[in-house]
Amino acid sequence: MRNGWQFMVWGRNFNDGHYLLSAFPSVAQAGSFSGYPNQRRAYGLTVRKEF
Repeated sequence: MRNGWQFMVWGRNFNDGHYLLSAFPSVAQAGSFSGYPNQRRAYGLTVRKEF
């Protein structure tokens, strides 16, 4: 941080892999499963200024 400025480069899932974070038996239909997929590829820049 210099003169109150802060810069942060961030990213997640750079290889854009597709997988389930968790899986569980569905309540509505016997023998079926549901799951939550991972987050998509993302990246960005965060800029902050302290006064």
